[in-house]
Amino acid sequence: MILFLKSLVSVIFLLVTFISLWSMLEILGKEKKYFEVHTLRHVHKIAGIAFLMLFSGLSLVGILFVVPNNGELSFRAFIHFLLAVAVFLVFSVKLAIVRRYKQLFKYVQGMGLSLFFISVLLFATSGGYYLMVYKLSFTSPPTLEVNVTANEIDGNLAQKGARLFSDNCVSCHEILSTEIKLGPGMKGILKNPTLPSSNKPATPANIIDQLTNPYKMMPSFKDKLSQDQMKAIIEYLKTL
Repeated sequence: MILFLKSLVSVIFLLVTFISLWSMLEILGKEKKYFEVHTLRHVHKIAGIAFLMLFSGLSLVGILFVVPNNGELSFRAFIHFLLAVAVFLVFSVKLAIVRRYKQLFKYVQGMGLSLFFISVLLFATSGGYYLMVYKLSFTSPPTLEVNVTANEIDGNLAQKGARLFSDNCVSCHEILSTEIKLGPGMKGILKNPTLPSSNKPATPANIIDQLTNPYKMMPSFKDKLSQDQMKAIIEYLKTL
């Protein structure tokens, strides 16, 4: 739910970006203006403040989500990080020119256009990706195969756990690596000494506790999965 709300806020961020671009183009790109310059500047200033607040809030949420997971960033997440840094740098320099270095004002329009395109890409790699893949998709989650090699694993229960994991978890967690998707990857999760986010001992009991009383950003499955279903998921995790 938190990730879904973050994605919706990022849609507002994208809308503010468009308003900021439109007001800039109206001010600097037209000889005959349909709105008063004073009004356009006021709109652009408000959009800029909203842009900064939304970007700061979304960045903070992203940092709070990624840092505790102790996993490698996926390629998409790494690109998203680089784009966020680029937005911060371009916005900071643009603001500095407007506030203190007015002799360089001729560069502001180009920086504004760059900021717009980078911000759109930033949205596409985060909120846009999440909404399109996980909330607006009409396809069913993939069916996961179970390869049981250990005698102590209940194959039938693991198969049931694979189906439950596919329905509830695969959109946020990788199963073939430890890379961060939206949450940490599950590869070898019960073979490691600690869990990737909470750093608690990697035991079935702590995984059940994570599902019912999640750490940080993860949603709770307390009212969605029964204890038997959670045990089935754990049996599947043993196979990874």
